[in-house]
Amino acid sequence: MTFPRLVLEVATVRALTSPFLFTASAPDCQDLLKHELTVGSSFRLAFSRPGLVTFKSDHPLSLSEPRRSRLATLEGLSLGGAKTLPELIALLERALGDARCPEGDAEPPPAHDALETAQTETWTLAVHPWPVAEDEEPTSEDRLAEARQAIENAWPLERRRGAFEVGILVPPVDRAHFGYFAFLRPLGASAPAAKVIPPSEAPSRAYSKLVEALEHFQLSLTPGSSALELGAAPGGATFALLERGISVIAVDPAEMGPTLASYARSRGLLLQHIKKPAQAIDGKDLPRLSSAPRYLISDMNVAPPVSAQYVLRARSLIKSSLDVAILTLKLNDTAALDALPRVLAELERAFGQPPQTAHLPSHRREIVAVLQRRP
Repeated sequence: MTFPRLVLEVATVRALTSPFLFTASAPDCQDLLKHELTVGSSFRLAFSRPGLVTFKSDHPLSLSEPRRSRLATLEGLSLGGAKTLPELIALLERALGDARCPEGDAEPPPAHDALETAQTETWTLAVHPWPVAEDEEPTSEDRLAEARQAIENAWPLERRRGAFEVGILVPPVDRAHFGYFAFLRPLGASAPAAKVIPPSEAPSRAYSKLVEALEHFQLSLTPGSSALELGAAPGGATFALLERGISVIAVDPAEMGPTLASYARSRGLLLQHIKKPAQAIDGKDLPRLSSAPRYLISDMNVAPPVSAQYVLRARSLIKSSLDVAILTLKLNDTAALDALPRVLAELERAFGQPPQTAHLPSHRREIVAVLQRRP
């Protein structure tokens, strides 16, 4: 199958455009991502491999447009693929050759106006591991370093021209036949979150999901505060909160991990387990704390509209003290995905701001939505 190629407008480097959109995602979510981007849109499926999908639009796409997918871990303009590193270098030469200085010309041409600013800037390089399933070995650091070094050798800084980021997707050894894939993103685009391995004491992978969200969105929790957690059992996220000095009101009819209570006591923290479903709690269930809950954490195995209903009910109990809500929304099927925009709009109306969303490394068919109190 032929890889899609990028069509670049580089005469003045005013705009880089392409009819092809690049996306990388967890293989488990690939069917959802295809549905997300093709239903009711101008996109058609162009090319796919496990972890990678490209789409063709009926109009040119530019780097200045907002991201289109909530499930993609990476998104940009497709440059296409190459089986080997030399072929990858040749691909970059063909795609970006007109956007750089000639051999030996270390000085950029003078900029005559703001539209030529991109000619005086140097593009950046980002090398990413190819997304793999949970039971697969990720791309090694050696393979990532090899790809980075090959491109940096061919394209030293003084020869790069353009205000964008060149991204490279590098497959692991057992997927080497996929080859490499190159794409462009805006300068300053956020990097994918790093995967967090839960400690042995954590009762579930909810630990990793919460920690990844905190790191990805650069959220700081204040020790000595408290959190209301919906769908807490068996307590992976609870452990992460206790670890950070946060007392927890854990709401779930199922049992919590047996060591959590003693861990909380050892740190001088409160852990109260309310053995009720989230929709059944009321103000009488909440203990008298030195400070009301500042954080609302939710990871319930229900459809997004139901999750939003329970979250908004819980929010009404702690609205005056709530600073940050971190909500995991399950996307088990396309119906849940289709409902997601309405759910996010409902959360935006309630919280007064649009949620920030991401699909993080420890997520399966789900995303996180983060809402913060306005300063």
